[in-house]
Amino acid sequence: MHRQHLASSLSSMSIVAVFLLSLSALGMSCPTGAEDPPAQSGDSASQDSYLHLLLRVTREGEMEVTGVSQVPGKLVISDYPAGPYVIEVRRDERIVAVTSIVDPFEAHGFGGPPGGGQEEHSFEAQTPVTIAVKIPDAKLADPGLDRLAITLYRRLDPGVALRRIDPQVQAQLLRERRLEEVGALGGRDLAEQIRAEGPAVDPQGEV
Repeated sequence: MHRQHLASSLSSMSIVAVFLLSLSALGMSCPTGAEDPPAQSGDSASQDSYLHLLLRVTREGEMEVTGVSQVPGKLVISDYPAGPYVIEVRRDERIVAVTSIVDPFEAHGFGGPPGGGQEEHSFEAQTPVTIAVKIPDAKLADPGLDRLAITLYRRLDPGVALRRIDPQVQAQLLRERRLEEVGALGGRDLAEQIRAEGPAVDPQGEV
């Protein structure tokens, strides 16, 4: 009787051992009653952000930050060549963002019908103007804001059509001397103005 019970126990142990080996071969584990802690929900996408700046710019090239906000999410920049002016953003001398805009110093006016003493379509120079600049992968709490630089360019060949405008095309236009600098702001001056115009940031970097 004792031998029969022992044989039955050994048989049960063999079955369990084979079962565990099978689970191991399949890359599975036997449940222990203590489940692994859930993965952290915050992924990299939810922590992406960019800076949205408002710049006051004069025809003489003076630039001043007048507004700053930190926007959550990944910045998507259009590569459509909208006009003869180009806003360039650099970080550590590397072009990280390029945006094409229409002439910001030219205001369009629409008058009355022909012969009524007013032109149908008129142009008027204006200065200073406000332009929007978006800086990718940036936060107000970043210690390296002084590594940023913003430059406004005017194309010297506005009649030549571009299929797109991006950092690669921008670098080519600069090499071929097809751009004229209108104004620039960077380094410590830009960093100080961003921090002065932006909302308060707590020690943890939250706005």
